[in-house]
Amino acid sequence: MKKPKILFHGSSHKIRNYLKPRKPADRTFKYNSQNGVYATDRFGCAIGISLAGKQRVFVKNYISRNFKIIFIEKPPIKVKRFIYEVSSEGFKESPKGSHQWFSKARVKILKTHIYSTEQLRKYWRMATKEEKKRYGN
Repeated sequence: MKKPKILFHGSSHKIRNYLKPRKPADRTFKYNSQNGVYATDRFGCAIGISLAGKQRVFVKNYISRNFKIIFIEKPPIKVKRFIYEVSSEGFKESPKGSHQWFSKARVKILKTHIYSTEQLRKYWRMATKEEKKRYGN
């Protein structure tokens, strides 16, 4: 994959000026185990990550263009979510072909997109009773 000029970082927190290296909240993926700034070349993926925040959620296929964040406990009602645009300079795709990019250095925020969770409704839904049983523990 050709390296894009711009990458996206989704967050449930307002961040000023720079993204700082840290361990990601989602450590289920072996490539999410080190301190750094994580970003994606997919705007929709960044939206999904911003929606998840620190709530208990699951996703069936993050890189699908039609993915949904599935909330197990409570919906993210009336809160803001942030998508940050950053330069891809200093980032490496990790792993190759994954749409996930990684940098060990802090990264300057170029642009901030702010959304309410209502504006992002097409990207999330609540878990069914069966899903809550399966993933709720």
